[in-house]
Amino acid sequence: MGFANLAKALHSTLLSAEGECVSYTSVIGLNAIVSGIQASTSHEVPSEHGVLINTKSKDFLIKVDALSEHGIYKVRKGDLIELDGITYKVLPFTAEGNFYEFSDHSEGLYRIFTKKVKV
Repeated sequence: MGFANLAKALHSTLLSAEGECVSYTSVIGLNAIVSGIQASTSHEVPSEHGVLINTKSKDFLIKVDALSEHGIYKVRKGDLIELDGITYKVLPFTAEGNFYEFSDHSEGLYRIFTKKVKV
């Protein structure tokens, strides 16, 4: 592995550990620039005919404290996350209608389910 490949691998590892700056806009009008780690989740969602459809969400792992520091105390359906000029909308993906879950036992890290949208 050459130095250039090693540098890319280390940079990728750093991004996955620290995240990237994302713009978070709540449906109630609050904005925050926070660190977010990109991820994805596969979901089985029932169609209107009861058939299970496999779909994938673009997830963002964001610290609960990072949002609450900006007055955003809960994730809401319709919130927007922007990264690199691409906008993602918070949407429910589970049969229960959940659009986020906690990604750790201490409930300090959100895993927010989104889909890319055109704005």
